Parts: sequence; structure tokens; C-alpha cells
Amino acid sequence: MKILVTGGAGYVGYSVTRALARKFPQSKVIILDNFVKGRLENIALIRKYPNVSIIPWEKADIRDAHNIEAALDEYRPEVVVHLAAIVDAFTTNREGKDVETNIVNNIAAVRLAELSKARGVKTFIYQSTVSMYSRGEGITEDAPKEPLSTYGRAKYEAEQKILAMNDESFSTTALRSATMIGYNPSFRYETIINMLCIRSIYGMTTTLFESALGNPKSYLSVEDEAAVVLFAIENIQKMKGEAFNVVSFNTDLNAVVAAIKETGVTPLVRKATEKTINQQVYTVSAEKIRRLGFTPSGTVRDVVHNMIEGIRTREYSSDGIVNKLKRKIVNAFRPSSIIQ
Repeated sequence: MKILVTGGAGYVGYSVTRALARKFPQSKVIILDNFVKGRLENIALIRKYPNVSIIPWEKADIRDAHNIEAALDEYRPEVVVHLAAIVDAFTTNREGKDVETNIVNNIAAVRLAELSKARGVKTFIYQSTVSMYSRGEGITEDAPKEPLSTYGRAKYEAEQKILAMNDESFSTTALRSATMIGYNPSFRYETIINMLCIRSIYGMTTTLFESALGNPKSYLSVEDEAAVVLFAIENIQKMKGEAFNVVSFNTDLNAVVAAIKETGVTPLVRKATEKTINQQVYTVSAEKIRRLGFTPSGTVRDVVHNMIEGIRTREYSSDGIVNKLKRKIVNAFRPSSIIQ
């Protein structure tokens, strides 16, 4: 089996690609990533698996149909896992960014599916999002779609078109993942739990919405995300043509703060009441995919503890990395606050 993973060198892509390489050692795993978010150092870690190869970055932008066609013709994958996307929902409503987001997350995603189908791909797994929902508790897949961001809207539009391509020879499914969290070598700071953990380690104050402190929201660990991709490949006949919410757990940020304190780190938290798109707090139900047999393993305590340990380990893994990372964080987030 040959598996093409778009965005395979990024935060989520790293965990997914590694899991695929381990689970299917006799298969070929091909990474397609233009490194806008992906990291070259991840490739060195992933390439230790002999069944992994990478398409040159200059030929790996999903907006370029010609190069996508060439990659599909050269590698002839049976499975495509489409992860590549613009993912920061909070920024995608900005003028200019909204256009780019629609091109990448909608137009290019649909075209990739169309090209995959035309070239004999058997299974297309689309990374979707719960950001197509708005507010509620225990939201199921058939709930009204009221995306508040260009990100959520573009993802939902693409999902509809991709699922509609499903037929006897081309199996499609959409994984509506909750907010991604957790530590891996491609660790990203944008999501609130990740940010709260790393800022706590460095003694930096984090400003949080009061609603997020006391009300639960759905989260998905990157390890569970990798696991559900494997599950989808192996159970595609049960999932084809359908979308599935995917969640590790629901938690509020008070529980996250408590879990951080258990590691010996003291979080510095300031409360805020400002109302923005990023304040939306809701939970989704993942019972549909659980009924098929998928059971996530992540818990808020384990994810937070592993993240703190991972960040601390990385601090001392090479000379100077602490100071470099501190400068990067401080410069990227002046004044020292992040709103959720």
C-alpha cells in the first residue's frame, strides 16, 4: 500500500506520518509538505523509517495542480490523507487571509480530491474540523453548521464536496477533529492548552477568558489524531461517505491549570471578559465513531504532564535551545498574553 500525506511534516502531520510508518512497515508513506508550517528537522526524525519518502518542497504546494498531478502519477498512492491547511481560525477572518484560507482549505482541497479520484486513489481521508459548529453541548454530526470563522466555513464547504465524491471505487471520509493539543517534536504554541503549558514553564502570564476557565471545550491529542487516521484506513468501508467528530476529552481550563500545578509548575493566569470569536466554548459528541470501535486514549492530565515533560526535555537537549526558545516566545507574544 502507498499512502500520501499532505502536510506530513507539520504538527499533526508528524504524529500521523510516524504512526503510519510504524503501523504499516511494508507500505510506502509519502510526505507532501511545502514547509510553510512543517519543519525540516522533523523529516530527519521521520526519515529514520525506511518506508518514508518526501516530495521536494518546491513541488509540494497543494495549490499547484500541475505538481499535485505529477506526484499522484509518480507515486500512485492507494490512500491520501489530507492534513495540509491554514489552521489558525482566529486570524482567518482578516481581509486577505480570508481569501487565502478559502483557496487552500476549500478550493485546493476539493481539487486534490478530484485529482486523486481521477488517478485511481481508493481512499481519501479528509482532515475536517469541529469549527463548523458554533455553540452547544454534546453537539452531534447532524447539528446545524454555523461556522464563525473563514477557516470553519471553508473546511465545511470542502467537506461537503469531498464526501459527495464517495462512490464504489473512491471511498471518502471526514474527520471533524476537536482542537489539537499535545507534545511532539513539531510542537505548536497557537492552541490554548499548549500555550498555557509553555508559558507557565517560562513564568509568563497568560490572559484567559472567564468562560473558558469554567466551561468545558472539546480537545483532541495529536496521538489520538494519529490513531483515528489509522482507524479510518482500516475501517473505511464502515465510514465511507460520512463525517465523524473526533474528541479525546472535554475539559475547562481550570482543570488544565490544576494539571500543570501537579507537575510543580506554577501557571500565572489573568482573567478577561472580552468577547471575540475565540471565546466560543462548546463541546461535541464523538459517540458516532466510538460506536464503530474507536476509543481515544488521551486524558487531560496525561496530555498536560507529557507536554510539560516534553518541553523541559527539549530545553536541555542541545546547547542554547532554552534561550532561543525564550526569545522566540517573548518576541511573538508581546504583550505577554493570549486570549481564549
